[in-house]
Amino acid sequence: TSTGTASAWFGRGVTDSTRHYPALTFGGADDGIAALSAGTLDFIAAGRRVLQASAYTNATNYVLIAPSQAGVGPLLGTAGSDTDIPLRLVPKGTGFVLAPAGLSVGSRFYPGLVFNAGDEGVGSFGTGTLDLVAG
Repeated sequence: TSTGTASAWFGRGVTDSTRHYPALTFGGADDGIAALSAGTLDFIAAGRRVLQASAYTNATNYVLIAPSQAGVGPLLGTAGSDTDIPLRLVPKGTGFVLAPAGLSVGSRFYPGLVFNAGDEGVGSFGTGTLDLVAG
């Protein structure tokens, strides 16, 4: 058993006009992690930024991502020192948060935006409608 601290220093990575080349790679030369600008951590796949984490002064709350067992969806949530922490989804410009419309199977409706159980929530089952589904 060994004890102690290990550390490594890497450059920021390189960006050309169309692709990013991370400093820490996994597999290919254009798959990995980079810090393309100060205070960020960028996850790169096939030369394209797929996720960017940014620094925030005095941050105590953060996004939590966790896998799950079969039959249960993965978790995208919040964690940190506050008692109540909302999850803010903030689109860019005139973009919006998109939820699936839902679907109907036989006489049952399954909403696209679920509240508690898999069959309670909001869906759009006809043109120009917003349907509340309960049980």
